[in-house]
Amino acid sequence: MGRLHVTHNPSQNRIPWRGAFNALYREPPLTAIVTTELTCDTLRMVGPLVPSSLSNPAQASLIMTGYMLVDTGAEVGCIRPDVATQLSLPVIGHQGLFAVDGLNDRDKYQAQFKVFDDSRERAQCDVLYSVVITPPGFAEYVGQVDIRDSATKEPSPIMGVVGRDFLEYCKLTYDGPAGIVRLEIIAPLPTAIGWGVVIPK
Repeated sequence: MGRLHVTHNPSQNRIPWRGAFNALYREPPLTAIVTTELTCDTLRMVGPLVPSSLSNPAQASLIMTGYMLVDTGAEVGCIRPDVATQLSLPVIGHQGLFAVDGLNDRDKYQAQFKVFDDSRERAQCDVLYSVVITPPGFAEYVGQVDIRDSATKEPSPIMGVVGRDFLEYCKLTYDGPAGIVRLEIIAPLPTAIGWGVVIPK
């Protein structure tokens, strides 16, 4: 269902007629590109998904693999409440968040977040991600969606939402007619991402 490509073509970035500029030009970092192929119906009904894992930063054995929904309308990352409970994620603060249920104060958790290609053989990013709980109804809706892991063919849960706080480091391509989502993760990423998190430069 997905393919991973790592591409870097310096010739596309250079400007032939600007010799002085090219002499000072520094090549950008490599970009990890995760391509997920879905059926058109799944892409339309559920949205763009990326293979991911969430784990407890202090206890790596507490881990869950599945998918995260890429949501350009979400300012911050969100996870289902049962995921936070199963992983015993640490609460690191509180965050006022406006969602479909209005403005509410929500617990803010910290999780180790990885994005994979569909073979799940190698993580394409590994960051601490500060997340809050998804709005009401999300867990019930995604629980009715049958998404199969392309590597194991087993049902794979949609654990939550990747928000714009993560997407600011990415380029997203949404190809509806082909049922393809491509997420280009610009390297290097900070070690920690999320609302209120101090991001090292």
